[in-house]
Amino acid sequence: MGRIWFVLKVDFLCFDLFHLSNLYYLEEWRVEQGAMPSLFCLEIEFCGSLKTIPDGLRFITTLQELKIKNMTKSFTDRLHEGGPDFDKVKHVKFHGLICLHRFIKHILQCLCVVM
Repeated sequence: MGRIWFVLKVDFLCFDLFHLSNLYYLEEWRVEQGAMPSLFCLEIEFCGSLKTIPDGLRFITTLQELKIKNMTKSFTDRLHEGGPDFDKVKHVKFHGLICLHRFIKHILQCLCVVM
């Protein structure tokens, strides 16, 4: 896989779970309309060069869970309500956005309160 990855409508027809992980050099991911028609859960983590979520996700009506872990702040900020990519995933019922730096900051704040 290079810096750009295209998923065509004939790809991954029966996948209901897709885990995209440790693809450090992936900068752009494109999903053709009609691709991944059975996808229920999508997990993306440790893809530090990925700039944005694919526009084609908006057409995957079966997608119910989106889990984003250990991605850049700029990537996760785009997915929040009001962000430029929110409309691509607003149909998804569960957004699990976990950003490592935010998680560590939260833990440190909790520790300071306890101490």
